[in-house]
Amino acid sequence: MARPLVAMLFLGWVWRLVLVYVLFWRIARLPLSLVPTHPDRTGGLDFIGYMPTAFVPLVFALGCVLGAHWAHDLVYHDVTVKALQWQMGILVVVAVALSMSPLLVFAGPLRRARMRALLDMGAIAGSQGRLLQRRWTGGREVRDDEAPDAPALDPAALYGTFEQMRPIPFSKSTLAPLVLAAALPMLAVAAIQLPVRDLLKTLLGALL
Repeated sequence: MARPLVAMLFLGWVWRLVLVYVLFWRIARLPLSLVPTHPDRTGGLDFIGYMPTAFVPLVFALGCVLGAHWAHDLVYHDVTVKALQWQMGILVVVAVALSMSPLLVFAGPLRRARMRALLDMGAIAGSQGRLLQRRWTGGREVRDDEAPDAPALDPAALYGTFEQMRPIPFSKSTLAPLVLAAALPMLAVAAIQLPVRDLLKTLLGALL
């Protein structure tokens, strides 16, 4: 009786994931006013990167269901943790990747914004460099309205900022809850045969 209920709840969450993907895909097709100089390094889209944390309950529940099945195999069928480690790792990777996948639709707009900003700033840096060369090494006078305003505009710093733009709007603070939700059931299963301290050290090392 429990399996149909679990399947229904799981498919409901999958439908939510599909809806989020469609919504983000439509938003990404809009003429977004991305700001390459934004300190979040995603053109101002960093707030969207918190969306995958909404799927933490789904990831945790899926890990618990499969973890219970693997725990049964460990206790009653002489299966070892080593034999299941690949399956556990694949579960964590797939669950996290599916939760993060809707953010991939913003890769195109962010890449285009980054390239435009780099080209524009490259042109500005070249123009300022030529003016400085004319003034200091070329021996030619430069009008005040042509002189570069270095304090107001630092092309080198801005160019470095543009180069550091992330291709999709997510960070470790978004990734950590998903990894933790997927890994905790696996740790509980592995603790049947392995020391808990070593497992916790492995998890903390992966997150930090």
